[in-house]
Amino acid sequence: NKFYGDSDAWKAYATGGKSAPAPEPEVWQTEEDGLWGKDTTALAQAVEGIAVTGRVYRQPAGNRALVAVGDQCSSFVWVDEMPDEGSLLVRRIQNDLGTPWGECDGIFGPKTSRAFIKRWVKNPKDTSKLGDPSGAVKAWQKWLNEKAREMGITRVDY
Repeated sequence: NKFYGDSDAWKAYATGGKSAPAPEPEVWQTEEDGLWGKDTTALAQAVEGIAVTGRVYRQPAGNRALVAVGDQCSSFVWVDEMPDEGSLLVRRIQNDLGTPWGECDGIFGPKTSRAFIKRWVKNPKDTSKLGDPSGAVKAWQKWLNEKAREMGITRVDY
């Protein structure tokens, strides 16, 4: 048998010389657990079309109590002094929430937190801080997964 031990030759013979189509890459999905961690951040960055790092940089430590309850916002990078500019991802989120681009500062502060919660939860009990887990984050993760499917986003290393 001329194909013995030569799987490529056998595949070519069996398919009439045509190679099998490459499998479709799997669409990137994040767990819908209500926790804003690195994977949620990275997928949000991919959906927003910005560099995927899995981190929300330049967030003032004074805002930590507002969003970082337990494991919530584990991808945030806190700084002691108020930064000159915040995160590009947060600027995009602020703009998506209706803030004009020129007014988006990239800081996930009280105003952004309230707008984020009101956008993703129909009747929020608490509109000032994210829970651990958060219904607002869970709804956002579901939306991110839907957008990733629509856009055909595949996972990237970050």
